[in-house]
Amino acid sequence: MEYTRKNILNMDTMSPEGLQVSYENNIAASGMIDFISSNYFLSGSALFSEGHYGKAFTILRHPAELSTSLFFHRRKYIEAWQKMPFHDYVASDGYMDNWLTRQLTGTMPWVELTERHLEQAKLTMSSKIFVGVLTEMEETLRQLRAHFGWEDQEQKSWPEGFTKEENCESMHLKDMANKNKHPDIPGK
Repeated sequence: MEYTRKNILNMDTMSPEGLQVSYENNIAASGMIDFISSNYFLSGSALFSEGHYGKAFTILRHPAELSTSLFFHRRKYIEAWQKMPFHDYVASDGYMDNWLTRQLTGTMPWVELTERHLEQAKLTMSSKIFVGVLTEMEETLRQLRAHFGWEDQEQKSWPEGFTKEENCESMHLKDMANKNKHPDIPGK
């Protein structure tokens, strides 16, 4: 494991293959990281151990808004979808329902979800994950800071070459829910 830039260790934790490499390199125990981001909750949590705990948080978006945005984003790159209506996409094999529930319960896409899966996912969310809401980003960040004890560091303690731009946080987070502009879906 090497730093790609001063203080930045580049490990792929956004794919199952990358998580496997990260697990094999025991990155949580390496002392080289402060933060891991992954879409794979159970696989990502396997990186931690009794001696190297992690704390999880997520920022959620309404599932219908997320599905719509993902469809229109992917539609730009998948030729067969370019004229496909959203409702056909939801009925197609390209659509995975209830991604979060499946990730929290380890349920494969071909397995039908039940109320038991939903209850298990809700229990995991309520007991193990700090949950923020994308449409309430300012309040979510305020609560994250309070919950995790995050504070702005004075710039003099930052690594060489790093600077803080004025209003940087709000510029990057403002209106995140609508970064991928698309039409509204009737009846969603």
